[in-house]
Amino acid sequence: MKLGFAGGAQEVGGSCICIRIGDRGILLDSGIRQGGSKDPLPNFRLIQEMGGIDAIIISHAHMDHIGSLPLISRAYPNIPIYMTPMTMELTRVLLQDSLKIMSMREEEIPLYGEADVAAMMERIVPLPEEAEKEILPGISFVFYQAGHIAGAACVYLKTPDGTVFYSGDFAAFSQQTIEGIRIPKLRPDLCIVETTYGDRLHSNRQVEENRLIQLVADAVSAGKKVLIPSFALGRAQEVILLLRSGMNRGLIPQVPVYVDGMVREICRVYRQFPACLKSKLARNIIKGYDPFYSAEVKAVLPSADRNELLEQKGPAVFVASSGMLSGGPSVLYAEKIIPREDGLVIITGYQDEEAPGRALLKLAEAAEQAASGSQDPAAEPVSFVLAGRSIPVKAQVCKVGLSAHGDQEEILGLLTRLSPRDVFLVHGDPEAMPALARLITGEHLRGIHLPRCGDVKDISYRVTRKQTSFSWPQVMNETDAPDEAGLEKLRLFVREHYPERQFKALQLMEIWHGKTISDPAEITRWQKMLLDSVCFASDDLHFFLFHPATEQEIAAARAPRELNLQTVTELTAKHFSFLGYKKAGVYPEEKKVVLRFTFPDAVNLDEFEAAAECFAEETQWTVSIHPGTNHTAMQQLLQSLFEGRIEKVSYFENNKSYQVTISGLKKSDHSLKEKFQTETGWNLHLSPGSSGKAPAGKSPAPAALPAENFAPPRTGKPMEQNEAFSCIRSFCDRENIPLQKAGIKNDHAGKYIELSFITGEVGWRYADRIKVLSQHTGWRLVTSETVMQNLVLAIAAAAAERAGLVLKKNPSYMPVNKEVQLKASPAAPDIQEAFMAEVKEKTGLNCRIITV
Repeated sequence: MKLGFAGGAQEVGGSCICIRIGDRGILLDSGIRQGGSKDPLPNFRLIQEMGGIDAIIISHAHMDHIGSLPLISRAYPNIPIYMTPMTMELTRVLLQDSLKIMSMREEEIPLYGEADVAAMMERIVPLPEEAEKEILPGISFVFYQAGHIAGAACVYLKTPDGTVFYSGDFAAFSQQTIEGIRIPKLRPDLCIVETTYGDRLHSNRQVEENRLIQLVADAVSAGKKVLIPSFALGRAQEVILLLRSGMNRGLIPQVPVYVDGMVREICRVYRQFPACLKSKLARNIIKGYDPFYSAEVKAVLPSADRNELLEQKGPAVFVASSGMLSGGPSVLYAEKIIPREDGLVIITGYQDEEAPGRALLKLAEAAEQAASGSQDPAAEPVSFVLAGRSIPVKAQVCKVGLSAHGDQEEILGLLTRLSPRDVFLVHGDPEAMPALARLITGEHLRGIHLPRCGDVKDISYRVTRKQTSFSWPQVMNETDAPDEAGLEKLRLFVREHYPERQFKALQLMEIWHGKTISDPAEITRWQKMLLDSVCFASDDLHFFLFHPATEQEIAAARAPRELNLQTVTELTAKHFSFLGYKKAGVYPEEKKVVLRFTFPDAVNLDEFEAAAECFAEETQWTVSIHPGTNHTAMQQLLQSLFEGRIEKVSYFENNKSYQVTISGLKKSDHSLKEKFQTETGWNLHLSPGSSGKAPAGKSPAPAALPAENFAPPRTGKPMEQNEAFSCIRSFCDRENIPLQKAGIKNDHAGKYIELSFITGEVGWRYADRIKVLSQHTGWRLVTSETVMQNLVLAIAAAAAERAGLVLKKNPSYMPVNKEVQLKASPAAPDIQEAFMAEVKEKTGLNCRIITV
């Protein structure tokens, strides 16, 4: 046989290996190189010179293994492409994303077009693991689980000229999402193995995972913004699960985690293929739970304002592609977080020599050396180039080892297990390979090859190794698919002939039919059928390994199950989250759940009852709705609808209605009334007030300045958005204006920048200077009417403590009257006046003290 190395030899990336067996050619992977100055494509001319190809086999869906697939498929349009079903769907997603990226690079010619990808996808033949497939006369192959990422497979190729084991990318250790490599006892003549980390040993996986959790926990406690740039496929899912686990175990404070970029689509594909994932993850997906997203972990939609997310007060974590900071939304976040002293960037994966992520790590290492005194601090770099811009580095930068590649020991262990005659080392740094080759040679007498790109190697064996063939000695030879009675028949058969064994769905199919079935859809159907049946039980550690159930297991499966609190809570979320409940009370003694809503009377009862019926059928528990209405939220809604025109509010529980007196009542208020009734389920009665006069005994709220007072001259072009934000922040810092945040908004007149203060009243104090700022930036500026209640109440509580007031109850905000209210022990009038003056000064709000 001949081996031609068109890519991926003496380099990481661009994997593309052609194997010539007689007059037939087989291509293993077809990737691209992702370094900026490198030729991205493999040497396709070499493939032509070797006589072309008749089949393509893909190990997994990373772009350095599939990125040039549309091109080679276009050159050889009639040949099949083999990959696992999950790799097929991941390939579709990643190549579609590649099309978008290429279309955005106006100065570059795209490598391929949408029609090329669509035609290539039509030629894919999905093949499950461990199902042998003859692809050419006398030539067959089998996929085996490789670890690395979900759907990744090693390739075992059987030919008349000898057997070949191609590792692709592999990992022996278990990760959060998948188990490690799983291969039987094979006897290859030749082995082609990746050596990405052939010159080093990984840290203990658990230690590195705990370190990531601790870094994030410390950063969150310090109020920092955290960026974890991650490879969208594989690494990002690992990071998300670690963050969720850390928060669930109380190791990380509850914090918003924003998932952005291609990560969203990859998470969707992971949910489609639970059979490729770890047992616990698979079980949760099949039960209907989302393993990645939660109340804290949210996907960032493409239309979202990322600047607004970054400018929110408090800590936040961003998990975004790409992992090398070479593109995608991670670059946008990095540009904002890296220059901040309250920022943290955690690098978790391999960094190409030319990648910005590698430059950032080198910078961090130089800073550490300077801090330790081993380097002149004056020589310490202070900035690096990202997306063509020089970025000052003030954030903390850390590296955590979450590699999904086998290290030196794992590579040696794999070769020891396979014991091939010849070994070809690929997919690694050229500096690392010689040391690994010496280790292999020192332990085993075999041929060690370190090919370069463009090399063609002739390998021949006078006698090829005999392969251990396996067939089930006892089979049932059934033609039709089994029903439940058939599964019971199969259960008794395997218990009799194959006791104390576990089986994959594919193996049980072989025993039932007496032959191999390689149709992925049929294998998936069998997996579901076995999971739903009481005749077979799945293994706790390896979800898709089955054993014939014992009579005790069957009885237990048919018995009513006692549900624990966590399971009930999860099932409640599964059935009722679409209704938007705020809290669920679980009462095990009565086997009931009580849902609390902000506005319970607005809940669609037909939808609730339908969900409650399904919930009761699954759990034998009942569900009810707590009747209590959140009147604070009700009054906040009224305030937002009628914008400071409310003079008086009354509500009546007996007939579920609000009576509101409105100054300057208008016809258009009828639509606001209907909106209130729709959102709350309560009736609303409006009555005219004093047409603008404040009710007796209350200070009038200041009127908002007209929008035109904050509008710039109509001549001239406004500043670029980010420049305007920077100018606003600098101006406010210089003028001591207590701006909380600024964000882009839209209304009928177009875009404007909304300036948010602790309250609108505080914003009005700076009207003259905001007008100047509007003219300077060329932007229309509007002060927000929103009251930052938590901050207001915190200021009130601190002021009360300083004044010596003894509070009987925490301060509360009354939105209708726009005042702070608190109950306290009697105090001297001067103490109360000092307290109210401080609250007024800092918040712009009046304060009412109720002495008790």
